[in-house]
Amino acid sequence: PKCFQCVFIFSVVRFRSRTPIQADNMCLFPNKWEGTWFQSGVRQSITIEKSRLSTKGRCVESEGDKFVVVDEKAGCFRCVVIHEKHANVLQLTTSTFCHKAKTALQSLCSLITGDALLYSMFRVEAIPVDCPFKGPLSFTYNRGHGECRSPVSSIDSCTEESRLLLRYQACPDVHGSESTVEELQCLATWKEGSSRYLVGKIHHNHATSNEDRYRCFVYEKSTLPGARDDGVDYRVAQSGDATCNGLFSPMEGSRTMTLRKET
Repeated sequence: PKCFQCVFIFSVVRFRSRTPIQADNMCLFPNKWEGTWFQSGVRQSITIEKSRLSTKGRCVESEGDKFVVVDEKAGCFRCVVIHEKHANVLQLTTSTFCHKAKTALQSLCSLITGDALLYSMFRVEAIPVDCPFKGPLSFTYNRGHGECRSPVSSIDSCTEESRLLLRYQACPDVHGSESTVEELQCLATWKEGSSRYLVGKIHHNHATSNEDRYRCFVYEKSTLPGARDDGVDYRVAQSGDATCNGLFSPMEGSRTMTLRKET
């Protein structure tokens, strides 16, 4: 009898340990976010479906753009803040530690500091958008070793207004410049303060993965001397990886460009 009692108690304990943590109330991510997403540095695609964010866990509480999610494997809770920049772009921050005890949403989310890392997520099956620039355009570019001005590079519009063809020219006197052709597919545009952003997919011979293809741009209408009055002159900065991190000014980026309407 004593042995049977021990086995019974052990079985109950094991059963309880496998029981998933229950939500206090029904929490769902917005229906428009459902689908498959890409995030730089994450090997597998991220899926948002109903109450689940595949890389973080299940939502148990939400308020505005703040979500408390439970990692059911680890049995702990964290706050995730998600900002929708565009239907095809989400930006996410999260609390550093996963807490064993469920804490009130405001308390848990207050642990996210102002300098917390911001992660960009791009929709994998995104419907393209019209590009903010239209060819034909000429442009100069700088990859950190001086501006490649001559010969001048060019941009042409494609049949689809969501695509541009960029023809980069190599400047003999500028290290790092090279002659290459890239096709840019525009996926999202939005305004943040006085800055305008563009996310696109770049297709070229050296792009073999989404880490190589997705790029973020910040741009503004140019105020350079001689800029045209019809708003077709632009300054543009491009990210060096598949994120929008550190991209605040069209004057600073992995590659900066000055676009001008061809006459």
